Amino acid sequence: MDLRTPKNKTRLLKIYKLLILFFILVLILSPKSVTNRPEIETKLLLTSIGLDKVEDQYLVSATAVMPQESQNGSTMRLNVGAEADSVSAAFEKLSLKMGKKLELGLCGLIVIGDTFGDESILPHLNYLMASGKIIPGAYLVLSPGKSAKEAIEMSNRLSEASSNGLSKLIEHNALDTNMPAITLLQFLSETGSVTKSSYIPCIEIGEKENSDDETGGSGSGSGGSSDSSGSGGGDSTSAGDQKSGETEIKSLSKIAFYRDGQQIRFLSDEETRGFTWADKTSTQGLVSLENLKVQDIEVGQIFCQLRAKKFKLKTSLSNGFPEARMFVEVLLELEDRYKLSDLFKYYGISEEEITENIQNQFAVKIENELVSIIDVMKECDCDAMGLTTNLYKFHFKDYKNYADKENILSAMKVDYDIKVKFK
Repeated sequence: MDLRTPKNKTRLLKIYKLLILFFILVLILSPKSVTNRPEIETKLLLTSIGLDKVEDQYLVSATAVMPQESQNGSTMRLNVGAEADSVSAAFEKLSLKMGKKLELGLCGLIVIGDTFGDESILPHLNYLMASGKIIPGAYLVLSPGKSAKEAIEMSNRLSEASSNGLSKLIEHNALDTNMPAITLLQFLSETGSVTKSSYIPCIEIGEKENSDDETGGSGSGSGGSSDSSGSGGGDSTSAGDQKSGETEIKSLSKIAFYRDGQQIRFLSDEETRGFTWADKTSTQGLVSLENLKVQDIEVGQIFCQLRAKKFKLKTSLSNGFPEARMFVEVLLELEDRYKLSDLFKYYGISEEEITENIQNQFAVKIENELVSIIDVMKECDCDAMGLTTNLYKFHFKDYKNYADKENILSAMKVDYDIKVKFK
C-alpha cells in the first residue's frame, strides 16, 4: 500500500489529530497528585533542626513551618521531633509521624545539643552533608548545658523582634557582628584537615525576665508543638497549651573547641575574643577597651565600632623550628568620644596624643587576647586556628620532613604584628 497517496495521507492526518487530542485530554483531566492537594501541603518544611544523644538513641528535633487552615496565607510553627537508633532513622520516623515528606532545602541552622559527651558528632554531620538533606551553608551552633530540643523549643518563643527565626539571627551575627560563625561545610572541612580541629559558636537561650505575666506562649509565631518522644504518635497541641512566656538570647559570645568531632573545651569570653581577632569573616561589631589611661589619668571603659579588619597568617619552619606570625590590622571608630573631651579641656592633652594612646592600648589588648587563645590551643592540643594547616599548605616539604608532627603546635613560636587605625 502506498502511504503517499492523497487518500492515505488524509487518513494518517486524522489519526495524528485523534492521538494529539487524546494526550491533551489526559493532561487536562489527570490530577496533579493522588490527593489533588497543593505541593506545599504534602511537605513538612523544616527551618532548623537539632541533634541530641539520648542514651543509645538519637533525637532529631526541628522547627516546622506549616500553612494555617485560614485563607489569609499565614503560617504556624511547630516543634516536631522523633527518636531512633540513628539520625537517618529519626528523619524517616518523623516523616511517618507527620504524614509528610520532609523538606530541608530552607533549613539554615543545625543545633547541637550538649548531650553527646565524648562521642563524635562527625558521623551525623557527614550523613547530613552526604545525603544532601541540608545545604552546605547551614550554620552550626552548640547549646551549652541544654539539649538541642530545649534550645529549639525556646527559640520558637523568642520575642516578635526575632520572629524571622533563629537561623536568620545567626546569619546576622555571622555577617554584621564581631562574633565568629561556622557552616556545616566549613566545620567538616576544618575537621578533615591535618589539625582535625574546629569550633562551634555557643548560643544560650533563657526565659525572658519579667515575662511571667505575659501570655500567648509563642512570640515567634509558633502555632503548637509536636511530641518528640519517638512514640510514633506526635499529637500536636495549640500554642495555649505550651509553656507561656517569651524567651531571649542570653549569650552569643562564646565558642567551643572540637577535635575529631569531639567537644574539647568551652572558651571564656576573653579567649573567644582572642580567637575572633583571627577570624577573617568577623569584620564589624562593638569592641571595648576596659580601662583607658592617658598620662596616668583614668578615663575608664570606652567603646569603639570595628569598621574593618584584616588578618593574615604566615608560617615557616626556620632552622627546623615551627614559627608563625599573625598580622592584624583594624579600623575603629570611637563611640565614646565625649569621654575624651575633658582630657583636652582640663588637662590640655592634644587629640593626637589621645589617639596614639588609644591605638597603643588597643594593640596591646589585641595581642594579649591572641596570646591567651594560643596558650589555650596548645594546652588542649586543638589547633582550631589552623596554624598547622597553614604550614602544611604552604611549606609541605618542610612539614613532611618534620619529625615530631604530633607536637608541632606546642613547639610553635608565635609573633604578632598589630596595627590599629581610627576612622
